[in-house]
Formats: sequence, structure tokens, C-alpha cells
Amino acid sequence: MSSNNVIKTIWRSLNVRMLHTKTQIPPPRPDIKNVQQFLRRIGRNVHDKVNDKIDTWEKLFSMTTGEMKTVGIDARTRRYIARQRQNYRLGYEIRAYPKHATSKKDTSGN
Repeated sequence: MSSNNVIKTIWRSLNVRMLHTKTQIPPPRPDIKNVQQFLRRIGRNVHDKVNDKIDTWEKLFSMTTGEMKTVGIDARTRRYIARQRQNYRLGYEIRAYPKHATSKKDTSGN
């Protein structure tokens, strides 16, 4: 077997192992005790967009983005929630990130 094939085989086995790991559900913190406080803290009106689609702490941290899609959460909000919950798992302070303004293209032809 060539070294390139060995690397591919190892990489595939690592990817399969990563898919079968259990999701870490962190405990609530003193300043964020439930799902609604988490969603309000991350901002961007996520608590209004999500409504009652994520109702428990375990569900918040165990849902995949595919599962969020099936309950009707839009793509931008799914990515934002996934990023913020990973920050929470890593112990970072949870705060709202502002949306980036999109620049308008110059259509004047100059």
C-alpha cells in the first residue's frame, strides 16, 4: 500500500470515529440557567425566531443542524446557534455578535 493510501485510510477511520462521539452537554452556568436565557444572551432575536422549537437544555446542546432544519430554523440562525453553543462548551463568555453589513456593489459601470 502506498503512503498516500495509508493516509487516506487513517483519515477515513478518524472521521468515522468522530461521527460516533457523544455530544457533550455542559451544565448551566449561574448567569445562564435555561434555554431562554441562552437564546436571549446570544442576541439577534434568536429567541423570537426559535420560539418553542428548542425547549430543553439537553435538546439545545444535542440537536444537529440537520435536526434544527427539520423543525424550521433558517440556515443563518442554525449556524449562529451552533457557533454560540460551541463557544459555551469551550467556556467562553456568551454575548451577541453583530451582523456584518453587506456592501452594495457599484452598478454604475465606472
